[in-house]
Amino acid sequence: MRLYLPGVVKMRFCWALLCSSLRNLRHFPAVMRDPGHLHMPTMTPRLVLLLAACLVACTCVSGQKVSVTEVSVDSAVEDIKWGGADHSVVLLKTIKGRLYRSTDSGKQWYDITNSLVLSETEPGAPATAITVDSMLINPVDKNIVLVVGTKHSHFISNDAGRTWRRLKQRVPIHSWQFHPTQPHWALLSAWSDQCHTASEPAKTAAGGAVTDKACNHMLYVTKDLGVYFHLVSSYVNVDFAVTEDFGRSHRVLIHHTNKFLISNGYTFVTKSEDEAKQTVALMVSTDGGKTFEKAKLPFELSEKSYTVLDTSEGAVMLHVNHGDEGRSGSGDVYISDHKGLRYSLSLPSNVRTTTGETEFDRVLSLEGVYLANFKDDPEAEGALFTAAVEKKTEDKAAEHQEEEVSQTAVY
Repeated sequence: MRLYLPGVVKMRFCWALLCSSLRNLRHFPAVMRDPGHLHMPTMTPRLVLLLAACLVACTCVSGQKVSVTEVSVDSAVEDIKWGGADHSVVLLKTIKGRLYRSTDSGKQWYDITNSLVLSETEPGAPATAITVDSMLINPVDKNIVLVVGTKHSHFISNDAGRTWRRLKQRVPIHSWQFHPTQPHWALLSAWSDQCHTASEPAKTAAGGAVTDKACNHMLYVTKDLGVYFHLVSSYVNVDFAVTEDFGRSHRVLIHHTNKFLISNGYTFVTKSEDEAKQTVALMVSTDGGKTFEKAKLPFELSEKSYTVLDTSEGAVMLHVNHGDEGRSGSGDVYISDHKGLRYSLSLPSNVRTTTGETEFDRVLSLEGVYLANFKDDPEAEGALFTAAVEKKTEDKAAEHQEEEVSQTAVY
């Protein structure tokens, strides 16, 4: 895999423009992620064209010649994250699980995968590097980086990837959540070992007795970046709850939930609605979780899953997977009111993956500008438009009837 990146450019504006393009426009189509996080299944030729366009723009502005440096990595680029105090450190992950690092905003790259080595299991056995599954930047301190391995080995860095320390918790990480204000605090969730051996014969304890340990979802907390972990709960159920004493007590806010997201003052929680049809409802709160209301779409369709695309413009951009087999691989994008409750159709047939990633991206440097990819399906679009009109007509008729009843009651 080859990347073409510029060399020394005299005017800082040129390099800032190029870095902004890498972070904001990324590739097209793109996958929506949090700001500063670049997720790319493949590095397409369009990115190379984008870099070339930026270089041409820089040359026109500065009147100076620029040099292009070719950088080769082992395979296609899957993820890029910007870290460090001044965002000059860039970490790059390839689809083969190799990790690369740059300290000059992407001009020069170094393969640092061999820095993430496992301890020798037997005397004389060589240390082996891990395969990187994912990486996460601390939102409070950009120098803190977590690298999740594909199995039981994970590493954390306090200096933006210059040195690494292996976590003592040797479990496959299901999810990791940094604290929003405390840089050294984090929550870790993991499935117990029995969950990973469910298809194998039950393990027996000493004496041949079958163990009764069940498959549980474990929740841990660390206050020292993984030096020590404390068990919060040995069984995490599917209720949305809040705790202020690390699990000793908790208050359930919504029962039978699935996932949640907190973003720009909005709290989103998905709740099981119809178990037989496997549909869910989206609950929204704008007062910190004190009250929740169900999101209302413009017409009745099954709602299988959601992807919150953006909340930074005073409204919610929401991708909904309706589970329509005739339009597999796509969903519909809706835009909400300021409370995130009432939605109208913005873009039908937006391309999505089976894991919920969508080809929809916000341009960080241009307020209110988005890039998206959609399937050209006139029949599906027409059906959606017709359903939307019918639903809107029904709503207006219902409102008119309510007004008549109200006027009758007054007179």
